[in-house]
Amino acid sequence: MRERRRAREEALKILYKMDLLDRWERKALEEEISYGNISDFEKIKDYLLFLIETILENRSLIDEKIKKRVKNWKFERLGILERNILRIAIAELLFSPDVPPKVAIDEAIEIAKKYVSRDAGKFVNGVLDGVLKEG
Repeated sequence: MRERRRAREEALKILYKMDLLDRWERKALEEEISYGNISDFEKIKDYLLFLIETILENRSLIDEKIKKRVKNWKFERLGILERNILRIAIAELLFSPDVPPKVAIDEAIEIAKKYVSRDAGKFVNGVLDGVLKEG
């Protein structure tokens, strides 16, 4: 598996736990890393840390982007996985100029299909397409 895909998937697992416990702090990230449950950590470390730290620093902005795209749906009602897949992709769209927008969106769709459902991939695509067009 490509290293950035692995980093995205590991970021999703960490964000899931942070979201579930409502524990949005760097210490929670450091604890996850110290448990040593991330295989090939050294290979994905830089991008994994970039994703999580970017989301921690910009979560309000990223969440506002999501809320604008799901007007008829309460943000809190989104599944934790979907919400965090969107956070990762939006972090890449806004703060990772070396990742082409199409790649960020395609990766999010594939991860949503893998961890949630085929329909989740369609939902993620719709939200991210709106975010991309919004700028």
